[in-house]
Amino acid sequence: MENLSRSELLAELKESRRIIADYEMKLADKDLDNTQLETYFSRILESLPDMVFIVDEQGVFLDYKTSNPNQLLLPPDQFIGYKISEIHPPEYAEEFMDVITKVVGNGEELSIQYSLNFHGDSRIYDATISPFETGKAIVVVRDITDRKNIEVKFQESQNKYQELLDLAPDMFFQGDENGKIIECNQKALAVLGYSRDELIGKHLSLLFDEESIRQKPLQFDRLAAGQQIIRERIIVAKGGEKIPVEMNSRKMDSGTYQTFIRDISERMRQKRELQQANTTLQGIFDTVSEAIYLIDETGIFIEVNQGACVMYAYTREQFIGQSPATVAAAGMNDMEQILAQLASTLETGRVCHFEFWARRSTGEVFPKDVIVNRGTFYGKQVLIATARDISAQKQAEKHIRESEKKYRQLFETIRQG
Repeated sequence: MENLSRSELLAELKESRRIIADYEMKLADKDLDNTQLETYFSRILESLPDMVFIVDEQGVFLDYKTSNPNQLLLPPDQFIGYKISEIHPPEYAEEFMDVITKVVGNGEELSIQYSLNFHGDSRIYDATISPFETGKAIVVVRDITDRKNIEVKFQESQNKYQELLDLAPDMFFQGDENGKIIECNQKALAVLGYSRDELIGKHLSLLFDEESIRQKPLQFDRLAAGQQIIRERIIVAKGGEKIPVEMNSRKMDSGTYQTFIRDISERMRQKRELQQANTTLQGIFDTVSEAIYLIDETGIFIEVNQGACVMYAYTREQFIGQSPATVAAAGMNDMEQILAQLASTLETGRVCHFEFWARRSTGEVFPKDVIVNRGTFYGKQVLIATARDISAQKQAEKHIRESEKKYRQLFETIRQG
């Protein structure tokens, strides 16, 4: 996910699904009066990371709402008052108008997906069109490019393993006291690609490469001692394919060895995907240049990104467990007011925005611009704060004020002289 804005990142990680689900639940509540609904809807529009447009039945853009203007294909003055057909390519405009006509005419909610060239980059969007007021529709547009890319990769990975999983539930082998195969089932043959004659009489080690055997010996001594061994291994099919499996082996009363081998490709794939997903999300979290903090209901930092560590010259461990007051510049903030704003955001979900004077670990004092949203973290409500160092901005403002003062003094001197 390249070039993510703050609102996109936070919404994707924490808020979007909860807000939309909550909104739908509220809409279903027949006891919700119009004033409450309008207030609630307004708050949702302020929190959504999506682009929201109001259009009439002719496809004319009447209004819009976005938390990130950089998402817009065109500046507002180039689309407000214009028809969709004047903005979008004909193939998309025609499809949009068909959907808008159905939504306005039948009162149903419909969705379409489309792609556009956005400043040289092909992006995929999902648009949900719903009836709004008489003769109007509300269009909620979300950039789903990254999600689609993930889905494609996931599907490719799923296809890679699906055929194997269809053919290989559990494999069964029976060996004699010397480890030679004396019986196997059809599943083993189907999965490994051997014929029965190619396996019977061969040592079980045939199924593993030499390196695997050296790293994880088959441990017939433990089996002979009566132990049951459950262990993950990699087996090698006749064609050289390596398959992760879980082997459940034991010695039978007959003196033979039996092992049930379960293909755990899907489990391992899911584990890798989970690790990759966690790594990807953490990478996104840490590559955002702005500082991001997660604050629990008690006002304590429970997670920070690398941007916060760089900004304050603290390690993550030094941050966790601290509070905003501990990183504040002494006597330069109205902490009572700030804490009240944070409590209000946690309670109402209303975004708060304020300037905060902070102190780095070096003792340096600096100003920052802070925006706080409510979100969820592992199922718990938290505050998600993003901060930007505005030292350069403050310094520039100071220079401007000083220059203005000098110009006024010079003007007065010339006027009086």
